[in-house]
Amino acid sequence: MYIIRKTVSLFLTLFLFSFAAFMAFQIIPGDSVVAMLGTEATPEQIAQMRSELGYDKPLLTRYWNWITGFAKGDLGISQGYKLPVADILRDKIPITAALSILAFLMVVIISFPLGILYAKLLGSPLNPLLVALNQIVMSIPPFFIGIIFTSVFGIGLRLFTPGNFVSYKDDPAGFWLYLVFPALAIALPRSAQTIKLLRSSILTETTKDYVRSGTSRGNTKNRLLYVHVLRNALIPVITFLAMTFSNIVAGSLIIEQIFVIPGIGRLLLLSISNRDYPMVLTIVMIIALVVILMNYLADILCQIVDPRTRIR
Repeated sequence: MYIIRKTVSLFLTLFLFSFAAFMAFQIIPGDSVVAMLGTEATPEQIAQMRSELGYDKPLLTRYWNWITGFAKGDLGISQGYKLPVADILRDKIPITAALSILAFLMVVIISFPLGILYAKLLGSPLNPLLVALNQIVMSIPPFFIGIIFTSVFGIGLRLFTPGNFVSYKDDPAGFWLYLVFPALAIALPRSAQTIKLLRSSILTETTKDYVRSGTSRGNTKNRLLYVHVLRNALIPVITFLAMTFSNIVAGSLIIEQIFVIPGIGRLLLLSISNRDYPMVLTIVMIIALVVILMNYLADILCQIVDPRTRIR
């Protein structure tokens, strides 16, 4: 029943967001038809274009046509490129997806070992230094780290050429290598946040009765940590990681501007400036879909990791 309720909530949230997003684009100042045809277009040309695009139909009818088309994969025609939105996004989405997934994997690889290590070093002379360093990294925005990476590793050390993006179709290895520094710029602050949460969650679990009971039975600290404590400590971290992936996707859109990566982030900004509303609305909806879906999966994973949450 829990999964059914969450699934119903998922679709309801998507519906409400899609309706709100569609309506928001209807009240934004500016006329996309005039932007397409130019200010010298005649009223007859404007009226004809509105009819061709379906803008002369009732608002609810237009929304229904758009959302049903979106569900079927028919994303409409880009007003800027005069091409199907789906055809344009087909080459852009894999780039942003690869960048986001690589950054997320970096967060997991970096934060889990260091989060456990930081917890084990509680009381060590290194603890204040490590906590301060983690706090500093956590406070630096990804775009600023991206600028530093571009200046130091790109322009200074020449480990990569800024702006010399390599397509995954032409050179898969070169494509992934180019994404390393952008992904790391996104991952570092998120890793610091995850380390702090994991460390705090582990330390909270170690104060509970089952840990003291396990210690009295002769269990070693490492056995208690890796067999019992870590399992319970991961519950809030799983939810946070789902939210982190959503933030990583958003961060990827910004980092693409710094490293000149032709993903959906650069396409979104260009489409906004060109008032290409079909393209903008589709990209916004895709981002919302990722965010809402990841939160849904986080709730389901928490049910699997900790069956006690089913009762609640």
